[in-house]
Amino acid sequence: VERPDGSNLAGGIVLGAEGVGESNEGAPVVQVYSDFMCPWCGVFESTNGPVLDELREDGLITVAYHPVGYLDRFSNGTQYSTRAAQATAVVADQAPEQFTAFWAALFAVQPAENTPGLSDDQIASVALGVGVPEDVVDTLADGRFTEWVGAASDQALQDGVSGTPTILIDGTKFEDNWTEEGVLRAALLEAAGAE
Repeated sequence: VERPDGSNLAGGIVLGAEGVGESNEGAPVVQVYSDFMCPWCGVFESTNGPVLDELREDGLITVAYHPVGYLDRFSNGTQYSTRAAQATAVVADQAPEQFTAFWAALFAVQPAENTPGLSDDQIASVALGVGVPEDVVDTLADGRFTEWVGAASDQALQDGVSGTPTILIDGTKFEDNWTEEGVLRAALLEAAGAE
């Protein structure tokens, strides 16, 4: 299975202060398992996405984003979860500077469950909107990393991640209420020894 640049063997796309494929040395690793059709993942992203970006850019954490296709069954046959995840993998591989913006933008226009989700053209226009180069956008619907999304989703299940969003800090599941502003930030700062 072809893997996107910057991904690890567990199906995560790794980001440090320097961007995709880089780790912040000695920093705790935050794994974020998300499905683009999952409403709670959308809540997680709007509440905590900016926090993850800030702490990562400050070198305090490394983030591994795991886009999974668990909820394909809720997109009326269009496999939206997998298509969106696959598109983020292409961007990680081909336009890494735009990866986090594209990830956030897809959640910002998140479709409801039991709808067809965004069309390939709509996914492409989201990518263009955050500055992904047109020649990369033109390849998003080719499905280059569709197999990888399937393999990464299987790996996540084997690793005990049964639902989304699941957040692990250095391998330990975060069980506190991340919907409350500041809760996840405090835990991450503590993990980073930077309270």
